[in-house]
Amino acid sequence: MVVKMIKKYINSLKQTKILKGFFVDILFGLALFIISGVVAFLLQKKSGTLQNVSLQNLKEQLLSSPEIAQALITDLRSFLVILIIGILVLTVGSLLLFSLTRSLIWNNLLKKKSSKKNYWRWNIFLVLVPFHLLPYFILYFFVKSIINVLFSSSTFLTVINAFLTIALFIIFPILLFILMYSFTQEYKVWKSFATTYELIKQKWSKIKCLYLFALGTAVVLNCILFITEKFISVSIITGILFILYLAWLRVYVVQTLNSS
Repeated sequence: MVVKMIKKYINSLKQTKILKGFFVDILFGLALFIISGVVAFLLQKKSGTLQNVSLQNLKEQLLSSPEIAQALITDLRSFLVILIIGILVLTVGSLLLFSLTRSLIWNNLLKKKSSKKNYWRWNIFLVLVPFHLLPYFILYFFVKSIINVLFSSSTFLTVINAFLTIALFIIFPILLFILMYSFTQEYKVWKSFATTYELIKQKWSKIKCLYLFALGTAVVLNCILFITEKFISVSIITGILFILYLAWLRVYVVQTLNSS
């Protein structure tokens, strides 16, 4: 059993689908960055006149000149409109882009055909996912707060704290990927949530091994980053490795769940 899981782990590292998913995730991040940048630019440009006016001067201008008051109100109204539209564009745009990229990735992984109907089901599914992961988030922040209190008084305990934080965090993408795997199988939103728990129960022994390998890989990557940060800035490298790690973990989850 152990030897078989090690072979599957090594095989998962060689999959070309990792790079495909990685590049799709990068494109999603770039698109989101561009949209956020445009909205931020418009807000900054519109708020320029408002930022240069102090509260005292604003009060004096409003009382002394109706024209100035009207202009300021118009600027404020425009700013609020751009802010509301910007939030809507970011929220809806992020969901639509994320659904599109998840559809491309998971259809490729499970060899499913893409369709408009299934794409819109992705949107519904992703809106509901956070509610099903809510128990995990509650447990995570509860346990994390206890860990922070117990393991933060020395360097050694800080290392333990970091390890336990990684161990807790990795559960999240694994659960998320199992949910997405279940959903992509039949594209039935509500059924996929029930199927996920049945799947975890059926594949529990394999998922435990998967978790241990995923945790070990994450620890090794963090050790490498810890060593290299003494010589170079690793902020960009950390981001790239994190996305690459998730791309690999996604493939590894699929391989594990597909195995008999």
